[in-house]
Amino acid sequence: MKMLWCFLAFSLAGWAFLAYGLISMLRYNRRQRTELEQADAVFVHYVKKAHSTGRYSWKYGYHPVLDFSAEGKQYRVQSRVYHWEQKLRPGDIVPLFYDRNNPSRFHLEEENHESGSWMVRVGWIWIAASAVLSLLAQIFVFR
Repeated sequence: MKMLWCFLAFSLAGWAFLAYGLISMLRYNRRQRTELEQADAVFVHYVKKAHSTGRYSWKYGYHPVLDFSAEGKQYRVQSRVYHWEQKLRPGDIVPLFYDRNNPSRFHLEEENHESGSWMVRVGWIWIAASAVLSLLAQIFVFR
């Protein structure tokens, strides 16, 4: 019984990584299914935002602001994707995909689900390591 509690305590963070990764991947897949219409957006400017790069460190990321027309209306949107340096110049064309029913929901062609799959891998590795640690604790500590 002590081994089970030990496993649950050690693996809690792993389950959190796994859940967060799976939720991220599901959201990404849903967006891929609903945001099917393609448009050429015009880059307008960047919005500079601080992003954490570690426990006590921050770096500025640049979120593109884009104009595009869809379903007869003009939209100005800010991307969730950010660049560490300013790659685009005003007037550059950027392909994006939007939801026909709600064109303000969109994603850029460069977005991917890597972060979700990375979190899932970390979660599984953490859970496996927790199982090994719990087994070792059972053998050497909880005799």
